[in-house]
Amino acid sequence: MKNPSAKRLALFLSVITLAIITAWTYHPVHSFGYIDYDDPAYIADNPYVNSGLDVQNIQWAFTFEESKGLPVYDGIQNLYHPITWISHMIDVEVFGVASPGAQHIVNLAIHLIAGVLLFFIFLKLLKNHVVALATAILFCIHPLHVESVAWLSERKDTLSALFAFASILSYQFYAEKQSRSYQVSSVVFFVLALLAKPSVVILPGILMLLDQYQRHQMNKLDVEFLKKQCVHKLPWIIPSIVAALAAIYFQQGGSHGYFMHGMSLGDRIVLIPTRLSYYLYHTFSPTGLSFHYAPPPFSAPLISACCSIGLIVLTVFCYRVRMRFPLAIFALLWFYVCILPMSGIVHVGTSFIADRYTYLAIIGIFACVSAALIKYLPQRLAYIALTLIVLTCVWLAKQQTQTWKDSYALFSNAIEAQPRSAIGYVNLGAKYKLDGQLDKAAPLFEKAIEISPHDYIAYHNLAQIHLAQKQWSRAERSLLMALKNYEHYAPSMKSLAKLYLIVPEMYHLEKALNFTKRYNTAVKERDPQMLGFEIKILLKLNRSNEAKAQALKLRRLPGNAEM
Repeated sequence: MKNPSAKRLALFLSVITLAIITAWTYHPVHSFGYIDYDDPAYIADNPYVNSGLDVQNIQWAFTFEESKGLPVYDGIQNLYHPITWISHMIDVEVFGVASPGAQHIVNLAIHLIAGVLLFFIFLKLLKNHVVALATAILFCIHPLHVESVAWLSERKDTLSALFAFASILSYQFYAEKQSRSYQVSSVVFFVLALLAKPSVVILPGILMLLDQYQRHQMNKLDVEFLKKQCVHKLPWIIPSIVAALAAIYFQQGGSHGYFMHGMSLGDRIVLIPTRLSYYLYHTFSPTGLSFHYAPPPFSAPLISACCSIGLIVLTVFCYRVRMRFPLAIFALLWFYVCILPMSGIVHVGTSFIADRYTYLAIIGIFACVSAALIKYLPQRLAYIALTLIVLTCVWLAKQQTQTWKDSYALFSNAIEAQPRSAIGYVNLGAKYKLDGQLDKAAPLFEKAIEISPHDYIAYHNLAQIHLAQKQWSRAERSLLMALKNYEHYAPSMKSLAKLYLIVPEMYHLEKALNFTKRYNTAVKERDPQMLGFEIKILLKLNRSNEAKAQALKLRRLPGNAEM
């Protein structure tokens, strides 16, 4: 297309088409609220976010220093993403915490802008307008990406991708024009991407892959070229290493540390081929999706061996066709590089896989499929096939978007899609409990414990129902089981302390003191009520010196100076 005016018109129409399809797919999110899964911890009930943008809140985003003396949910400090925190603060400052619909629109807008940048990246890389547009459209509307768009707590996905794509595009201009300013802007955008979500540490590998493809050298491994690339990419590699080390450090604490140490490195490595195969399967068959997945019900070594063979065959095939169709090996390497941080080498959480982990990883596959259709089918048939793929993805994505409309829909879908996963039952039960429907909540917690006997959250929630029904002994057993399965779970410590101190039938000062002390240690002595409980118990036990020491700590807490 040599006519500049026609070229600009084509670009404009492509962006408009991308925007219309994406907006049509996700437009219901404007009426969505918060989901009772991370959204309260991240936004609605986070005192450093729900109060908007101020100096103290920005300071907390970078340092986690709780200058306001207000505790936050356990686990949210296990990932360092200050830019994402600040974006949530800006949302609250502009729209208010009571307007989650507007925040969803912001999430969608970030996702769309990322899609537009991706379109220009692949247009520069492939010099094929149709393939670049198809790649961007599939990125924007693939059902696996609904989770990242429709879930406010996953703002870190969309925001980090936007900055990562800006970094890649700047790098492409730098490689083309050798302009220092483009290099600097690429590194700056990359650092911002890392501060939005550290999983983009893989970007230097993607830049090397782009260089290899651009030089038409996907058919061989040039060791000397690779060495030069490593030196050339040092401005990107250094912040990547720092971010990776920081991510590992932050993952050590809280419940994430508990999950990390719950499975040996060898066991995690064995499951990597299975995880990768699941992601590839769901890329081409995006049905039965859920926010949480149980491990496969088969023998781990057996299924891992089968998946390993499948991946080897796929890799060999892509390598063999590299001369005729280099985009195949490019797409597979893109997938391997991007999925590496989420492959399970570092195990976080309880979900076997997660839709959001494919947000960057399957982009190369979109480009490969689109280019293959254009290359090997007659033009009209190729366009029909691409249209059918897009329409199918739009239809499935719209259905998947509806599962995120509220907590009941999300958790009910999880039970239906993944009946072997306890998390759906736990969270639906917790939602019923929150809404006072205890008769519906209890069986769900019991089912969760049946599926996963070590689910400490299910035990804790079941105990709360027993407490509400004044079944003290059953509540005690459930709380003790929660702590048996996760000894650092502060809410269960707090409930036991109150049970032993307040309920006459269960009155036991020594036990109350034990769990009060454990709780106060777990929350770093920031809970005024429980510090007061500890002082009260110590005085009853005639341990006045210890009570005075705790009283001094209580007075030092913000808002308690007058005490």
